[in-house]
Amino acid sequence: MLNSHTLRQIWLIIEQTHTRLLLELSDSQLVAQIQQQLEAEIFIPENELNAARNYLQSRIPLIRDTAQGRLAFSIDSCF
Repeated sequence: MLNSHTLRQIWLIIEQTHTRLLLELSDSQLVAQIQQQLEAEIFIPENELNAARNYLQSRIPLIRDTAQGRLAFSIDSCF
């Protein structure tokens, strides 16, 4: 199970990741990219790392929807 600090860190990484990257990477590449950034930012034990990977895999549609929304907002803001 993920603790609240790790969950916040995951979503902070997602928010800081370039929108196009979130949309263009394959599912496995996206999970690996976020996991790599998470490991670089905080110490995370192996069991929690596995939980984070499973969490990310289950949230891929939400991550991509969020990125689509950011992309649409940035396009709409240009006009």
